[in-house]
Amino acid sequence: MFRIGSLAAVIAVLLSQWAASVDAQVIPLYLDASTYERLGLEEVWSTQIQMDAGQSDVAGVRLQVVGVDSYESLQSTSQNIYEVTYGDRIRRFGENDLNAAGLPHGRAEAERLAEKFVIQLKARGIDAKLSVRQTPLVLMYVQSSRGGLHALNAETGATLWSIGVGSQRQPTLRPAANDRYVAAVSGSKLYLLNRLTGETIWDRELGLNPIFGAAISSTHVFVPSARGHLEAYSLPDENSDHATTPPWIYHSGSRITAMPLVTSHTLSWPTIQGLMFVADVAGPTLLYRHQTGAPIWGEAVQLPPSSLLVSSSDGYLSAINEMDGEIAWSFTTGDEIEAGPLLSGARIYQATKPGELFCIGAEQGEERWVIKGVKQILSVGVDRVYVLDMQQRIVAIDGETGRRLASMPAAAYDEPLTNGVTDRMYLMSHDGALQCLREIGAAFPTIARPLPISPEEAAKAQAAEADDGSDESMDAGDD
Repeated sequence: MFRIGSLAAVIAVLLSQWAASVDAQVIPLYLDASTYERLGLEEVWSTQIQMDAGQSDVAGVRLQVVGVDSYESLQSTSQNIYEVTYGDRIRRFGENDLNAAGLPHGRAEAERLAEKFVIQLKARGIDAKLSVRQTPLVLMYVQSSRGGLHALNAETGATLWSIGVGSQRQPTLRPAANDRYVAAVSGSKLYLLNRLTGETIWDRELGLNPIFGAAISSTHVFVPSARGHLEAYSLPDENSDHATTPPWIYHSGSRITAMPLVTSHTLSWPTIQGLMFVADVAGPTLLYRHQTGAPIWGEAVQLPPSSLLVSSSDGYLSAINEMDGEIAWSFTTGDEIEAGPLLSGARIYQATKPGELFCIGAEQGEERWVIKGVKQILSVGVDRVYVLDMQQRIVAIDGETGRRLASMPAAAYDEPLTNGVTDRMYLMSHDGALQCLREIGAAFPTIARPLPISPEEAAKAQAAEADDGSDESMDAGDD
């Protein structure tokens, strides 16, 4: 006769075998330091975004460099880092470093701690030097599918605030942020929040069904719709909160296919008909429409000082003048393109649908190198490009030659981010596990876009440009 105890023992053995087989397939989320070091990386921080277990996923992520709206804003929001150099060592004291109570030190306390450390070193007969450098504040906004919006310091992983936006039953889209506000879309509503606190300033019913999320300038929030319209809502100013001001509406004539790009001068968005619409960011004026030969699936990218990069699905990447659309150069990959390019200094990286990655010179549009087997670009460091390959591995590539240097598994991260904002790598899973990696020793983030300069520096640059122009005119006259 078969005993119940025997049955229980058999079940226990089967369960243990099943668990062992599952454990053998599990890939750890966080790897050991030596694995990262092979790729020239080190872990900066890791965290878990709070979500409803089994009910909520990551709906959208946005990185923001605070202070790009103006030089004054950059000066007031940048963090002071006090560096104490002694021998071949450096110790840093940042105003955003946390104290024992979990609160930021603040600028005065960070400076006091640095000066105290210098005094302690000199008392021990060690020569020490104190210097100060500014680094912009970089933030990350993570939107969950059930309305949770989380603001994090992208350099430390510290959560600044977390709030619920809209109804948990409504779909949520990617947020946007400028130096003062955060814009979030839930269902058919647009929410404007205080960037510092997450407090709701106003919410508005959108006129059309939104897609992709919000884009934002210093004066307006832009929301594309599924029917090819783009709504522009005024932000609060000294005269009004503009909670009821009617929006501008741009008509595209066909489906918008990617998030709009906002620069200090223009607003641009692509369509399924292969048109890139470019408008004046300050007012409802369409500047031009750039025609490509096929649908455009990726966002445009700004190429400083005055160009836009546009990729179309027929394999072409073009650099066009931001203000009039004149083509500076075009490059063909020969294969379908589904995502926009990534710009890093003098190099442009463009991936194709079949998995080729092209490195292209930003000035002339010439091919530098090409490799195969790339699924997604993740980030770009000083000398290396980091990509996700077709086997879900992170691969470090020599930026100069395209040679593969090392790889590591990344299957546990099913939502890795493409970071074209800084040199950091952010790996994420759909349930909110998040990790930040950086190149070894890269204590400060490298910002991809130019930052505002002081009025004095701007005047010097304009004077130098005017001198160059007059010299060219004189040379032409001599001929």
